Formats: sequence, C-alpha cells, structure tokens
Amino acid sequence: MSVPPDRWVVDANVVVKLFVDEPLSKEAHVFLASLKTEAEGRFHAPDFLYTEATNVFWKYVRRGDMTLAEAIEHLREMRALALTRARTEDVLDTALRLAHQHDVSVYDAAYLALADQLSVPLVTTDVLLHGKMQGKKPTVLSLAEALARAKVEP
Repeated sequence: MSVPPDRWVVDANVVVKLFVDEPLSKEAHVFLASLKTEAEGRFHAPDFLYTEATNVFWKYVRRGDMTLAEAIEHLREMRALALTRARTEDVLDTALRLAHQHDVSVYDAAYLALADQLSVPLVTTDVLLHGKMQGKKPTVLSLAEALARAKVEP
C-alpha cells in the first residue's frame, strides 16, 4: 500500500469546480477542501491557471449562467485559496518537450512539467489528457483516483 502524496498539482478543470456546478463539483470540493483552511504548499499550479479559470467564468457569463459580479467574486475567492503558484515561464521549456513527446497542448504540458518538477501527480478531470498519460510519467490522476489515494493512511 503506497503512501498518498501530500502534494498535488491541480489543473483549472479541477479548481473551477469549486465555483460552478458541473459534474464532479462535489468531488472537487471534497478533494480541495483544505485549500480554504491550510497554508500554501499542498496544492500547486502554474500561475496561468487563473487565466484559464477566468476564461471558464467568462463562458458562463456569456451564456447567462453566471453574472459578471458573480464571476468577479469567484476570481476574488479563487485568489484567496492556498494554492501554491508556480511561474509558468519557469516550466515552459519542459512543457514544450512534454507537449511534443505526448502530443498534448502546451497548456496541459505546463501542468505536466510542474508535476514532473515537483515529483507529484497531476490531478485533472480532463478525460483526454488522463487517457493519453496512462502508464506514463509524470503521473496523471483522475479526480476519482486522487480522492482514493488521498484516503490511504500512511
């Protein structure tokens, strides 16, 4: 039985679920609960996660599923989370290599590069990315897999 990691890289697909009602939102709330109570250091992401999340909020606003005021409030709340931000610039060389190696977008590869740099799993709800990375390094876990690992006692 392996010890669960105490650190994770999370992508925007997971973090956004704290603010919008989508499939797996409940699971994201359970997995990321400590983001609101702990100090930084457990959950990591490239700093462009905020741009990606903002774009998702904008799509909700455009469709009329969220007001602009709600989107702005979600951004404020997201910035207050104990998410350790890595400078995207610092992972781009590795991200480009990983994008080429695994045929994924540089956006996804930036999360992979950070996970590789920190030697921790990337947690995502992106089914395509998860599928492409099965059995490869760095490790990519679905949200369900991460929840299962997080429950393992050391």
